[in-house]
Amino acid sequence: ALGTGLKQLNKNPVEGFSAGLIDDNDLYRWEVLIIGPPDTLYEGGVFKAHLTFPKDYPLRPPKMKFITEIWHPNGKKWFFFFFPKCEILV
Repeated sequence: ALGTGLKQLNKNPVEGFSAGLIDDNDLYRWEVLIIGPPDTLYEGGVFKAHLTFPKDYPLRPPKMKFITEIWHPNGKKWFFFFFPKCEILV
């Protein structure tokens, strides 16, 4: 399912988001780039993150670690705005 999902995502890209494997031999670790949406505090930003999928995905959500520091207006260094059930690693 993950391989098919990645192929579909790259064939039919989502605006402001791209994904690829960190290592071509490991389907469970992805690097993603998220472009800050227009008319937000994140506009123009490019945010890199790593997604680690569990072996029993989709029964359990992936873990996401932002590689790029993300400013948050409430003073939080890390801000989660994608994959709502994903666990964030700081």
